[in-house]
Formats: sequence, structure tokens, C-alpha cells
Amino acid sequence: MAGPGWYADPLGESKLRWWDGEAWTEALNPQPSRPSRHGAARRAVEPVAAEVRGLLLSVDGTGVSYGSSALSWDDVQWTAYWKTALPTQWIFRVGRHPFQAGPRVEVALDPSAHYDAQGLWTRLVGVCRERAEERLVGEIAGRVRMGGAVEVAQGLVVHPGGLRGGRASVSWAMVSDAVVEKGRVWIRPVGGGPAVLHVPQQSPNAVIVPALVAELRDGG
Repeated sequence: MAGPGWYADPLGESKLRWWDGEAWTEALNPQPSRPSRHGAARRAVEPVAAEVRGLLLSVDGTGVSYGSSALSWDDVQWTAYWKTALPTQWIFRVGRHPFQAGPRVEVALDPSAHYDAQGLWTRLVGVCRERAEERLVGEIAGRVRMGGAVEVAQGLVVHPGGLRGGRASVSWAMVSDAVVEKGRVWIRPVGGGPAVLHVPQQSPNAVIVPALVAELRDGG
């Protein structure tokens, strides 16, 4: 058998199980899903299709496609979406690693087009959050709970003791929450005051940082 690592689960309980080099452990990746904080079952997704810049954009409960690019939600490894100011556009991206070279679906929605750009973008984001980001948060949180350090966004590393980025490092006891504001994701300290860390919103997986921080800070 190979060295320690995540391998296909021989017991069939999960996608991956940790092999410690000598025996299978109880660690699963992704870990079995926790009950939703809101107790809501996954709802059905009504398919949406629109012509954007001469190409077909389509989204449903299984995946998203634009022109010749397509990804299933189960294959998405990073997400990014934001609104630009000049010119006004709503940007949506999802893809697989490596970020620069992996497959991706990317679309820019214009307010002057024949479709409802903001409404379509909001729909894309909503489906992505439910079908891809909940899974990503669970997978990354599971790796951190196993003792791993994961770079989630541009230079922001999440680890069992807290977060670090650049020259700054904060423990979980110091973190209040994370919010998306003014094109950035801000890590806010307990007790108020200036944000202790921040990353650009358009950085891959920056948008899942608030949910990930809440999961690890509150869920342990």
C-alpha cells in the first residue's frame, strides 16, 4: 500500500478515507454532512438558460455551462463572483485547480443586455452556494480539523489554530466573523475594531471564507 494520504474509501462510506501508512483510519473526506444549520433539505433547481454575448449560458442542479465550457457542481473546486464598477458588470467564475490552467466556466453579465443581468447573476450565485460551496466548506473544514493548513484565498491560510495571511496571524479566539464588503472579504476581530485580515473578493474561494470561518469557529 502507498504512504499516508487520502484514498478511495474501501468501506464505501465516503469519497475518500485516510490511510495512515499502516491501516485505514476513521477520518473521512469529505466528512459525513452535518445537518443544515437551518434544517432545510436541498431544494430542486429550476433550470435557467440565456443567450449571453452570442453564447448559451445554462445552469441547473447538476452544473453550469457557457458556450463550450461546462462543469458539474460536484467538480467545482473554487468559486469567485463580484460586481465591477466601471463598466458595471456582474462577474461569475467557477473552476478546478490549478487556478490559472484548470478548466473553468467564466461569464461577464452586462446591464445593457436583453436579459436581466443582475437577476441572472444572483441566480447563478444562489445555485453555486447551495450545490458547490456548501460542499467546499465541508471539505476544507474537514481537512483543517484533521490538522491541515489550507490556502483558501489569495495568501489566506486556514489552520487548526486560526488564520494567517501576509505578516498577520490570528487565533480562532480572536476572530469574530468574516464579511464581504466593498470588494473584499474582511476578517473582523472580537470586540470590534479594524479588520485583522482581508483578501480581494475576486480571489478564488474568497467568497466562501465567511461560511468557513463560521463553521470552524462555531463548530470547532
